[in-house]
Amino acid sequence: MPTTNRNVQNCPATVYHDKDRAEQVLKEFPEIKNKKRSSNGEVSFKLDAKHLKNGLEQPLSQLVGFRMFLHFHLHAIKINLHSRMRKRVQNMELIIMQARRDEEGPKTYKEKHGGET
Repeated sequence: MPTTNRNVQNCPATVYHDKDRAEQVLKEFPEIKNKKRSSNGEVSFKLDAKHLKNGLEQPLSQLVGFRMFLHFHLHAIKINLHSRMRKRVQNMELIIMQARRDEEGPKTYKEKHGGET
């Protein structure tokens, strides 16, 4: 994400926090400091006055768009993972079905004429 700031003008600063929460968030919401984290990380955006000079509508719509983009890709990854798992299970079931022996029933002997069995 740091390369995005170099290439795109007037974009908000983005930071990924994987270990600790953002300091500004902890200042505003001190009660979350003691809560257990339920995710692997957080993304924070820093909006300056230049981003808000035309109102909140555009920055909020872009943040909602980013959220939808992220949800779409997480859903796509989940679908891909599940389809690969289903394919592996089908292959394993096929191997098991091919390796299964036929059940042997009770042996019956027929005597043929001439004494052969």
